[in-house]
Amino acid sequence: MLNATGVDLINQVVANPDAWYPSLNLQDWQELYRVPGTAPITLERQMLLAMADCNAKLAEWKAALLQAAVDAGDPVPGALPAENELDYEEAVYAQATALLIPLLPSLVTDERAQEALAQLQQRPRDYSTRSESRLGRITGATLGTGRLKAELI
Repeated sequence: MLNATGVDLINQVVANPDAWYPSLNLQDWQELYRVPGTAPITLERQMLLAMADCNAKLAEWKAALLQAAVDAGDPVPGALPAENELDYEEAVYAQATALLIPLLPSLVTDERAQEALAQLQQRPRDYSTRSESRLGRITGATLGTGRLKAELI
């Protein structure tokens, strides 16, 4: 998003509204997406909204996973399986970025950063699509929501 220099990092863990999913750190999101730290409350809110959105999109998959464990007589998972954590984190960070983009002009106060922001032409849809793709990897959907160009023969 923005040049990494001048980004105030916020080392704050945001507790997930559903404890089955991992809590995430604002600093990790900032480092990966170069998110400005000028408004920590806004960042926390966007992260919580993104977590709730991703959790809702995974609700059916989670219910099926838990039910399959019960039906098989296996222990019921108490948390998101470790092999899905990276995809979940990336989905939340991408969704939080999509939610943040429309707010950036009011959050960025540095003149050079505003100029850089104007040149980026960030689109929330790009990040939402990335989030959907990562959630699709968790649920087993082929690629989440994306575009496929096909030609009939």
